[in-house]
Order: sequence, then structure tokens, then C-alpha cells
Amino acid sequence: MSQVLTSTQKDGTDARSSVCDQVKPLTAGQKFGWVGKFTLSQYWPHIVAAVLGFTGLGVYVYCSSSIAGNDLLSHYFSAENLINATMQIITFAVVGSMLYKNMEKEWFESLNEFLSVYFKDGEQLRVCCRYARLPHQSDIRALGQSLGQSVKSGRLPLAPSLISAPTVVEIETPQGECEPNSINGGIPFIHHKVTFPLTEEVSSVRDGDHIHDPDEKKKSRINLAAEEFFLWDFPFEDMGEHNLQPMAKAPDSP
Repeated sequence: MSQVLTSTQKDGTDARSSVCDQVKPLTAGQKFGWVGKFTLSQYWPHIVAAVLGFTGLGVYVYCSSSIAGNDLLSHYFSAENLINATMQIITFAVVGSMLYKNMEKEWFESLNEFLSVYFKDGEQLRVCCRYARLPHQSDIRALGQSLGQSVKSGRLPLAPSLISAPTVVEIETPQGECEPNSINGGIPFIHHKVTFPLTEEVSSVRDGDHIHDPDEKKKSRINLAAEEFFLWDFPFEDMGEHNLQPMAKAPDSP
């Protein structure tokens, strides 16, 4: 594992949390660019053929016209032809918009999915697990429960319902000393956020740092104070006192 994901930065902040904090929602301009890249990568032969075909057709029409020079310009810029051209442009714009929506859907379906899970006692955040790789959207509940079980021996006392936030497409934005592209290689991804309500207070979580004996690891605990929450995020390697965070740093949750 790279040093960026396991070391502590000069200001004392865990580098892994900073990697997750670099993630931002994809802007409309960025999304348009990524959809364009996806379209070119998937359909470049069709695009090249269409461009060459329209170019050849234009050259043929121009060369075969019996009207030459300025008369040709006057002919094509007459009122009647301008109206026809405007209608054609509108038609192409509508068709282009429909094609873009179709390409956007294909691109969206090709993205990797990640899950952040928030375990809350009432309105208070107790445990947060961020940016776990999600195989499929239907696995949200199972993965969330699995993350909760990994944080606490046995099972977290979860209510049967869960609260979901609107799905967003996000991308990493490199900042400071953190290595960019750590979560998904710099490629946009789908981010799901869900909250699991807790049915009882959680006062301790598992301590998995520097303990190799399985029996001792099960017995080890970290006390979770009322003004703290437990943050475990990408790449989900170790647990310890460094995972405790003050409530002031609690991320937004559904």
C-alpha cells in the first residue's frame, strides 16, 4: 500500500480521511466531457464514418451545383433556404439531445459504485464507513450490515429501515500532499449514501490495531464517548484510536 494511504500528514490528519475528503460532486461541464470521452471510445468508428459521409456529401453538392461564386451564396442564403436550414438545425439539435441522453445513460451504467454508511442513534452519528466498493445497488443493505459487523463484534443494533440520500456522481480532486485518484483511479463513480438507525446506544467499537491473536482481538474495545463518532473509510485496513473523530468533523449524512 502506498505511503499516502497509511501515513499521517504533518498537520496530524489521517491521510486516508483526507483522500476521501477530496471527493467532490461532478459538475455539469465535467459530466459533459466524460460522456463525450465515453462516446468517442465506444463509437469512434461510427463517428468518423458519419463525419466523412457528411463532408463528402457537402463537397458533392457544392461541386455539382450549376450556380457558382456569389450567386451560390445568394441562393443558399435566401429567405426560403434560411427557414429550411433553421428547421433542419432544430431537428438535428433535438436528435442530438436524444443521442446525448442515451449516451449519458450508457456512461452512467458503466460507472463503478461506492457506498457510504452512517449509523445513527437518533440524530447523533455514532459510526461512519465511507467509500466501500459496491458490487451492485441491490447489495446496499447487505454491505452496510457487513461494515457494521466489522466495526463491532457481533452485530450493530440496527433498525429494519434505512434512509437513502439521492445518488450522486463524484470524482476525486487532488489537494495538498494527498495522492490523487486513490479511490477509483481518477474516474467518476456513483456514490450511494444510506443511514441505518440504531435501536440502542453504542458505547464501544472494535480495536483491530496491532492485535494478532484472534481471541484477544475479539475482546479488545475502544470506548466511544458521547461527543465522538467512529470513522472508518477507504481503504478499510486497520482500526484504532485514530479512527475516533470529534462531532465537529462529522460528514453530512442522509
